[in-house]
Amino acid sequence: MKRRWLVVIDPQVINPLALPSVSLELRSQLPITPSIYFAIDTQGVIQYIGRSVNPKQRWANHHRLNEFNEIGGIKIAWLEVNDESLLNEIEQALIEYFDPPLNNRAVKAELDFQPVIQKRMEELGIDLATLTRRYCEIRQAKGETTAVPVNRRAMISKAISHGGNPKIETFLDILEALDGEILLQWRNTKIQKL
Repeated sequence: MKRRWLVVIDPQVINPLALPSVSLELRSQLPITPSIYFAIDTQGVIQYIGRSVNPKQRWANHHRLNEFNEIGGIKIAWLEVNDESLLNEIEQALIEYFDPPLNNRAVKAELDFQPVIQKRMEELGIDLATLTRRYCEIRQAKGETTAVPVNRRAMISKAISHGGNPKIETFLDILEALDGEILLQWRNTKIQKL
């Protein structure tokens, strides 16, 4: 059931395409006043809605910048909000009304671990064939009978290449094949093994 937000703002009267905007490349020209911002593609589709007390600072390194670059042609429109305490409620009303696709999707992880993997392979003196064999042994021990080097070499090669973005399970198995693991430490807590 859609919530009614008419008390604070009526989303039906907001036209993000008519708001002031800048291209993604010119985001340093965004205002420094509390605003709701809209990431809009070249087709006029609102891809993302957010809020910030300082959009210029927020967009210096936005957490979805890589996704916006992938989409291409993104412009950032903004709606200034005089009362900073209303930012969250207005943002939620506009997200609910416009239903932008990126607001409903997890952020794409783009970790470039290729240099770390390459260095570790050199330390261990192993090549791609050996890494693939070790990876397949791990997968077979987990019951995956189809994990054989001839079927996995290209996948491993892509996963460890620059810009490769493997599934977390693949990544963890590659690390195990390199005698490694990921340790996670939350502030003020013990280190946990993933």
